Parts: sequence; structure tokens; C-alpha cells
Amino acid sequence: MSGYCSGLATDLHTSRALGTVEWEFRYRIGLPGPGASSGFHGGDHHLTFNRSFFTQLDAWSRNLDDRLRAAGQPGVAWWGEVGSMACHRPTAAHNRARGFDLCAVGLTDGSRIDANNAHVGDGRAQRRYLGLTASLRRYFSTVLTAHYNAAHRDHLHIDDLRQLAPIRSDIRSDTALIQSSANLLAGERLAVDGIWGARTQEAYDRLLDGFGITCLDPRRQVADALVLLDLVSRTALADLPFGALRSDACTTVCDVVGVDLPLACDVL
Repeated sequence: MSGYCSGLATDLHTSRALGTVEWEFRYRIGLPGPGASSGFHGGDHHLTFNRSFFTQLDAWSRNLDDRLRAAGQPGVAWWGEVGSMACHRPTAAHNRARGFDLCAVGLTDGSRIDANNAHVGDGRAQRRYLGLTASLRRYFSTVLTAHYNAAHRDHLHIDDLRQLAPIRSDIRSDTALIQSSANLLAGERLAVDGIWGARTQEAYDRLLDGFGITCLDPRRQVADALVLLDLVSRTALADLPFGALRSDACTTVCDVVGVDLPLACDVL
């Protein structure tokens, strides 16, 4: 084995679960091919992470479970994965123990959000995949999906090598996330190609309007991006109609029903 981790993988933490000990890692769950639904190592499969990266993953996992249960959905039961630290290849995130490859999220009702097929499944499956992706993007700037390239058609890659950032139109992964959100939630008909053109911008503007956040700027402010991503994730995971969830971040006194303050509103 090549020693690509030497000197790079530091402050390491090893675990067999995220969130709780019941939410164990199950190796290769969700991948295609013989034995795809078996082959996990039960409670004996431990993964190694950089400690701060693991802390963020752990926080994300608990938030995802909270969001699912709050929406009346089944909660998290286990994680299907294909590893974290990898010293046999010179990949910038994995050889620092700062990358994680997620195949599936097992749920308490026996179903799963499966990264191998959810993105080409029915509308419900695709929205769950979108909700999972958006929830991850609230914690990590790098979340690579099947819409990023063919290498990620069967897993989500997550890493924290880039600082948490606003939605970026020059990043293929962010652009594809917005395009998917517009298509699956707002009924747009965009090509999910990762290219931010005029049609994507127009659909993005309509997305903000539908969520009631036209006063926010998710492309420039991290806090605003987190609001948008939360609305996308919660709407998609709960399979709600577009606009059922709206932020009150842009509400002013002029919007309050029954309040007649024309002069104050003119000032605002």
C-alpha cells in the first residue's frame, strides 16, 4: 500500500457509527453488483477520519435525523459507505482523512435513500436524493453527486477541504444542485449540466421567490445560502409542494395582515 496519508492524515478519530452507535457504517450497501445488499461488517467496520471533519459529519447526521422526524418521516437507521481515509491513492481529501463516500442512508421503516439509483428513480426518490444532498451542502462546500460526474453515480463524496461558502455559480456541483432543486421542486425544465446560464439564473430567481427569500443573497452570503438549502432540503425530504415552506426573513411590517401603515411602508 502506498503511503499517501503520511504526514497528511492528522488528529485522527476512528468510529463505527455517526450520530449514535445504532447508526452504524455498513460497507458497500447501495452499490450495484453481486452482494450489493450484503457484505457489511456489522459493528466491526470502523472508519478513520480527521477529528474536526468527523465532528461536522456527526452534527450533520443528527440534523438530518431531526429534519426527517420533524417532517413525520422515518429516521436514520444506518449509513451505507465506501470508506473515508484512503492511503492507496493520492486523492487530496481521502489521504487527509477529510473525505467520506456515502452510498445510502438506511431508514427506520426499512427503506433507504440509495445514491446508486435514487437520482434516476421516480420523483419521490429523486427528491429524497436532493434533500439529502442539500442537507449535506449546509455543512460542507464540497458535495459531489451523480450530477457532478459519472464517477459519483453510486455514491456522494463529501469533504471539508474548502471552507463553507455561499452558493457558487462557477462550481459545477453547486450549479447542479440549484438546477435539480428548480426542476424537482418548482417544475422547471433545466438541463442538469452544472452550467449556470441565463435560464438557470431565471429559475434560481423564481426559486427564491417561491421560498419568500428574494431579499436574501445566497450567492454572496453563507448565512443566506444556509436558509435556501434548509428550505430545499426540508421541502424535498418531506415531499411538500413548492412554496409550502416559506421563510419570514423578508417579511416587513407592511406585510402584516390588518396593518394599515402606508407612510411607514413608504419609508421602508
